[in-house]
Amino acid sequence: MAPATWAIYGCPAQYKASGGDGVQLYMEGNKRLRAPMSQFIRKITGPIDLKITPCNSRDDAIKQCMKDVGAMLLIDSEGEELRSLISRIRPQIGPANRAFFMVQKMEAWFIADRNALLNHFGAGFRESALPQNPNVEEVPPRDIDDALRNATRNCSKQRYVKGRDDVGLLNLLNPTAVYNACPNFKLLVDHLRNTNS
Repeated sequence: MAPATWAIYGCPAQYKASGGDGVQLYMEGNKRLRAPMSQFIRKITGPIDLKITPCNSRDDAIKQCMKDVGAMLLIDSEGEELRSLISRIRPQIGPANRAFFMVQKMEAWFIADRNALLNHFGAGFRESALPQNPNVEEVPPRDIDDALRNATRNCSKQRYVKGRDDVGLLNLLNPTAVYNACPNFKLLVDHLRNTNS
């Protein structure tokens, strides 16, 4: 799935956060993701002035983002066609804000780094149960969920559970592997590098 263009994602590419307060990123997800997501992103961007605020639901993240001019939004696309999703969300967050997507969902990032999955789940992990498509952003959300359940079915640790394993996996995840496998994550990282340069 090719990422949409800069013009579709939000504000113009040359926009930089004003006021010297860095970049505010509102994301879909539990507050426990704040530190690991921040560390994960900084592993690939280097030191940047970035404040991440997890907002539980997609709707909560959108509401918080629209109150903050110059902010960024990071949500799961959940299988929705990106152009349609962007055209629906863009008016909600305002013209000075930028939306980015975990395509199809954050778990696609985990599939992009099979070593992290193996290290996290250990003995019994079945890599052969994971999708064979190297473009993990093309894998439907339900297939991602099924693959993670099947790959971890016989693990010495428990089966994959969203909300329990995501923090540990983010801590192990190689951001370069995700950057190379996920064009929409690459867009996010490149924008952060540009904004903070």
